[in-house]
Amino acid sequence: MTNWQQQAEHYLVQGDYSKAASLYEQAIEAEPDVIAYYWHLGLLFLLQGQETEAQTTWLLVMAEAESEQLETWTEELLQVLQTEAERRQKLADYALAWAIRQHMREICPTDLTNLLEIIALSIKLETFRGDDLTELGVIELLQTQPRIECNQQLLPEVLGQILEAEPLHPTSLEFTEACLAYLPNPEVWFWPLLSACMKIGHTLKQPTIAAGFLERYRSLDLHNPQNIEILRHLATFYQNARNYDQGIETAKLCYSLSESLPDKISGINLVLRGIMNAGGYWPEVTGACQTLESLLVSLIKEQPANLSDVETLRLLTPFFSLAHVQDQPSHFRPILNQMAEVFQRNIRGYTKERAEWYGSPLTPLNKGGIEDGAIELKSPRIGGFRGLAPEGSEVNSSENPCNREQGSPLTPLNNGGIEDGAIELKSPRIGGFRGLAPEGSEVNSSENPCNRDQGSPLTPLNKGGIEDGAIELKSPRIGGFRGLAPEGSEVNSSENPCNREQGSPLTPLNKGGIEDGAIELKSPRIGGFRGLAPEGSEVNSSENPCNREQGSPLTPLNKGGIEDGGKTARPLKVGYLCHCLRRHSVGWLARWLFEHHDRERFQLYGYFVDYKLVNDNLQEWYVNQVDHPRKLGIHVLEVAEQIYQDQLDILVDLDSITLDITCAVMALKLAPVQVTWLGWDASGLPAIDYVIADPYVLPDSAQAYYSEKIWCLPQTYIAVDGFEVGVPSLRRDHLDIPNDATIYLSSQKGYKRNPDTTRLQMKIIKAVPNSYFLIKGKSDQDSITRFFNQIAEEEGVDCDRLRFLPEVPTEAVHRANLGIADVVLDTYPYNGATTTLETLWMGIPLVTRVGEQFVARNSYTMMMNAGITEGIAWTDDQYIEWGIRLGKDPALRQQISWKLRQSRQTAPLWNGKQFTREMEKAYEAMLGR
Repeated sequence: MTNWQQQAEHYLVQGDYSKAASLYEQAIEAEPDVIAYYWHLGLLFLLQGQETEAQTTWLLVMAEAESEQLETWTEELLQVLQTEAERRQKLADYALAWAIRQHMREICPTDLTNLLEIIALSIKLETFRGDDLTELGVIELLQTQPRIECNQQLLPEVLGQILEAEPLHPTSLEFTEACLAYLPNPEVWFWPLLSACMKIGHTLKQPTIAAGFLERYRSLDLHNPQNIEILRHLATFYQNARNYDQGIETAKLCYSLSESLPDKISGINLVLRGIMNAGGYWPEVTGACQTLESLLVSLIKEQPANLSDVETLRLLTPFFSLAHVQDQPSHFRPILNQMAEVFQRNIRGYTKERAEWYGSPLTPLNKGGIEDGAIELKSPRIGGFRGLAPEGSEVNSSENPCNREQGSPLTPLNNGGIEDGAIELKSPRIGGFRGLAPEGSEVNSSENPCNRDQGSPLTPLNKGGIEDGAIELKSPRIGGFRGLAPEGSEVNSSENPCNREQGSPLTPLNKGGIEDGAIELKSPRIGGFRGLAPEGSEVNSSENPCNREQGSPLTPLNKGGIEDGGKTARPLKVGYLCHCLRRHSVGWLARWLFEHHDRERFQLYGYFVDYKLVNDNLQEWYVNQVDHPRKLGIHVLEVAEQIYQDQLDILVDLDSITLDITCAVMALKLAPVQVTWLGWDASGLPAIDYVIADPYVLPDSAQAYYSEKIWCLPQTYIAVDGFEVGVPSLRRDHLDIPNDATIYLSSQKGYKRNPDTTRLQMKIIKAVPNSYFLIKGKSDQDSITRFFNQIAEEEGVDCDRLRFLPEVPTEAVHRANLGIADVVLDTYPYNGATTTLETLWMGIPLVTRVGEQFVARNSYTMMMNAGITEGIAWTDDQYIEWGIRLGKDPALRQQISWKLRQSRQTAPLWNGKQFTREMEKAYEAMLGR
């Protein structure tokens, strides 16, 4: 490169394009035959926004090219533009890079790599539209035979970006199919594609589209080992889309191909999920439940300790089906408790590093701090952290597609478990600060893969394990160790009130690792753990600026960490973990606790697992209601890390076994007190301390088969201040029902349609002349109609007396439509909960059958707390008797309706504020305050 060219390059880099252009114009005047000068001059015009001049400069030259020169000159021009586009991309000047690449596209519209770069830049600029894939001709080019050349690294990257940016656009599915056929090893892309499908199907609530992506993948017929995994998710998406026949068929195929016990458990649970949601498959339900229980017991006997994360996460949700079939908690819950122990042990196994960091391990550790039988994973990170897997597990294999970040192969690790080329961390932080380790400990070793610090080399340590140039802090121990700071740092200053221990040597520790005479600090946490200080130390002083949280002054603490006068030193930090704080039964019922919380005494954290990227007003209400909303995905350790960083006092689980992710997070014991409330019955996890109940929802004998301590609130475990009610869309004349007829209603999902209870309901209909039965709820319309009609015929009830109601657009309209019923008939052994509350709020008599398990006593506790005993049945015969009596006695119905309306002013069930006070008292008592 000549001097003037170097000067021109300098002007280009500095952005002085006119001076650079002037140099090229002079060069062209001196050497008009050097074609390359014209390419650079045109580029410089383009950079100045003079597109017409740029194109004219290039075209005039191209017009003079001989046929054999044209291809060469075009390649030269494209190379000049490519170089500048790449430079702009590195500078994050995406708009200019996009503009340059558009000109490259005009010159060569079939350059697939350039088109992919244009798409990637459009996504960065947030201007990408799904239609761009068609307009740019990318899909057509990918489908060209023979296949044209393409950057094999760029293609999967752009595919991932498109699935993130426009997952629901129809062209995204076409593009995915074209890409999968184009890639040399499409099976490597299964896990990234599945991740995108999970977002589409669950987070965006578009299961049909998600199933379409997996169908395209499966059509490639790769014969890969993930075939069962494809079937498993396909079955789930089909069922969620209410394509029950295909969902059940796919689930059965998945089960038939399963070999291991965990896979068989997952497979038969998928079958149950399909046939129970559809409703009307009861003979199959009974047999499948027996198979499921047998498989669960077999796995418990094996006591596996090295299950993968995927296998582990699927162990608890199957119990949800069993509770719908039998009301035998003394038999059912011990099995659940034992499986919950297996679940927790394995969760803590494959997340060992994080589990130990979060708190004291529940599983006994060997000398290396690792559970017996587990080895440390060098890769991959699970949820952003390194986990554990059984020795030899394919999780560690380079063939495992999870073992990569964003589609690229995992960088080879050296002997120390450190990626080649990686810079090492300084000594490991303890609770977010640097700690100390015994002399010679491998913790301080440069081979320790934890010993890296964002690119700075490891500072050499002296013999005491202290960095050269650093001095030992005299400050209180952090997490049980002394911290370090650079010499001269104000952290070591005598002015720092944290840094005074009167120069005394290290105080001997008692057997518990606590200094003699020290008390536990209740506030603040240091590095994520509570620190220790000698009793009377000014570390506890209100003058200590470290001793404050979020700027509020610290009230002097007594020995129990409680303010003088009995108030807590700071608001209790309560976290609510749930995927249903939205338009869902749990979302509708939990509102009043959030609304009435005393914000001076309680600071609320909301952990929105699988936060829905859809328009949901109730979800947004919850986000605005908590002090610290956390919108999270579906990765266990992502959720866990956020909770850990927030340093809660109490973590409340509102999902229980209805969501595997929540169970895994709770198993890590991320708060001193963990509680299950509302979402279902208790999960049985050893890491959970309490389950919230009341005097009615569980019998006195229940503690015998619960691993959690049952915390019984004085009156009710749930209360609401009411419900929004819309305008009804149902009329008797529309349903061809006479005005003087008695209308019974049952509004439940297919899961709850037990044939024994349905038979009792038909006996009631038969015994009450001029009565009709309205049936509503999510299910497969054909199968549920056959189910009810068959039982009606067997019991001698004319099927013309049955009406199957369609769904309505909103919950408010659904509640208004309840008013058409004279009597609501509850389900058993799984009662209504939200539907029961709505029924009682609307002043409609209810008949419920009380059982032994939590979910068989929901309606009972709600009726008792509304002041209603009429309609509570303890036997099948009483259920029939109450149903007939209420159907034949309009005066009794009117009396119950009046009592229910009066109860709105006085009953515990309708007093959300009082209920909230009782929950708050429970929280404080759980913490010993």
